[in-house]
Amino acid sequence: MDVTLNNNTIQINESTTVEQLIMEQNISSKGIAIALNNQVISKNDWQKTELKENDNIIIITATQGG
Repeated sequence: MDVTLNNNTIQINESTTVEQLIMEQNISSKGIAIALNNQVISKNDWQKTELKENDNIIIITATQGG
């Protein structure tokens, strides 16, 4: 099925969770936040939040600056 990840359409398997998506995309889970359809998903919920066709996922990375 198709979902949008950071403005790019990608194909994933049905029943893929947020946590699985992060692992499959080789993204470190440290220092990031996930927004699913404009709602921030708690890291505690990544494992049980299944993605659906046409979902919009945005990965927000914390940065440090000075």
